[in-house]
Amino acid sequence: MNADQRRLEPAEIGERVRKVRRRRGLSLEVAAGLAGISMGYLSMLERGERRFERRGLVEDLASALGCSPADLTGQPYLPPDSETAAGKRVVARIEQGLNDATLDDVPDMRPRDLSDLRELVESHARSRDGAQYSAAAQDADLVLVELQVHIATGTGPQRREAAELLVRAAYNAFVVATTYGYFHLAEQAARRAYDAAVLTEQAELLAFAMFARVPSIARAGGRDRAIRLLDRTLSEQRGLSAIHHDNTLGAEMLGLLHLMGAHLAARGRDTDAAHAHVDEATQLAARTGERNGLLQHFGPTNVQVWQVAIAAELDEGPTVAERTEREPIDIVRLDSRDRAAALHFDLARSYGQAHGSRDTHAVQHLEIADRFAPQRIRQDPLARDLIAALSHRSRRRSWELDSLRNRFGLG
Repeated sequence: MNADQRRLEPAEIGERVRKVRRRRGLSLEVAAGLAGISMGYLSMLERGERRFERRGLVEDLASALGCSPADLTGQPYLPPDSETAAGKRVVARIEQGLNDATLDDVPDMRPRDLSDLRELVESHARSRDGAQYSAAAQDADLVLVELQVHIATGTGPQRREAAELLVRAAYNAFVVATTYGYFHLAEQAARRAYDAAVLTEQAELLAFAMFARVPSIARAGGRDRAIRLLDRTLSEQRGLSAIHHDNTLGAEMLGLLHLMGAHLAARGRDTDAAHAHVDEATQLAARTGERNGLLQHFGPTNVQVWQVAIAAELDEGPTVAERTEREPIDIVRLDSRDRAAALHFDLARSYGQAHGSRDTHAVQHLEIADRFAPQRIRQDPLARDLIAALSHRSRRRSWELDSLRNRFGLG
């Protein structure tokens, strides 16, 4: 590779790490020690000789440097295409919907019937599952405000129904805000979902809201707090594992929380805790079978999908990716473009961890992930860093990589 080509591969995250570290007056040795990595490794990260393959590494460095992970990733990014630009515009509507009303302070207005609002919330959820994230937040401001009006002015069953719908609407808002890199707004949406879930007095919905609240806290730089909150919730909600009259929703939500616990533990390099959570989720999935409560697709297949992501955080990516080659995951069964994109992106990350020997496979899976959910993948900092790493290692010009760079706005 010639010098000109090397100059095309800026270490975006690494450069930000170096700038923040110097502003903090920290030496390489001190910053590396605080992050739990070697000084040489940190130096290579800053120079772009090593790349950020794990979300946990970004979080560890942000904690060491006393900043937000978003300060290092540079999110939110400029939109690389018109669809992403449209998605970013609806984020403003989410913010307006969350700020124009609260559960007990609402504008003087007449909201639509709950049946009409339910239809909209369910439509938004289907769009989110289909990786149409901008459509998942169309008119989000009105839906959020009107549901909160129902809660503030309604009584009895009507109030509980409105609270149930608000949990789901705020969860959709959380996903969209997270997708486009607006993490503080995502945390606000997740908190609103949690507060609404408390009003429903349904343990299943409280667990579902925690599935948003916990990662929203972690992404804002509070991973340790997120783990404590998750562990407390799992302890308090053990009863959800019981299945009565084929109602598996509680067990599904409990299983999702265990998967989230596994991912958080993996990001903190706690291998034993990660595997213990996966074992719990696997056992619950064996009991529930393939389900799709609240469009979350909990079951044996989705547990396998999550295991690929968890392995990538534990630097076990190549081993698990190769096992997936031998024993393919039937992702078509889930009928979810969002989950399909997640699987293929984590497979791309996993092959990228082989440091050159499986880069062709990494490119192939990155291409597939981008086809399934371009708005999600093109806004992911690890995807951008992976493209830079693959380009840097490529011995010859690659049309596929050039195309990816252009689509991601990295050309």
